[in-house]
Amino acid sequence: MNNDNLLRCYEHAAFCRELALRQADPLIRDDYLDLARSWLLLAESYQLAYRALSAIDAITQRRRGRGAARTSVRNKVIAELLRRAHEPLPTGFTDEA
Repeated sequence: MNNDNLLRCYEHAAFCRELALRQADPLIRDDYLDLARSWLLLAESYQLAYRALSAIDAITQRRRGRGAARTSVRNKVIAELLRRAHEPLPTGFTDEA
C-alpha cells in the first residue's frame, strides 16, 4: 500500500474538520464535515484494498506453479479496485448507521 496516499487522506480529513470547526454557518460546517468523512472513507477503502491484495498475494505464493494465471488474476483485481475507488458514491449514500 502506498502510505503516502493514506497519509494524504488523513491530512485532508483533518484539514476539512478544522475548517468545519471555524464555520459559523451550520450548512457550511456540515459540508466540511461531510468532506472529512469522505476522506476517511477513501482511507478505509485504501486499507481494504491493501488487505485484499495481501490476501491474494498470500494465496498466489502458495500456488507458485501457475505463473501467468496468478499475475493475470491479481492484475484484474487491482484494475477493478482502482476503477471502483474513482467512482462517485451512489446517490443517497451515507456512512451513518
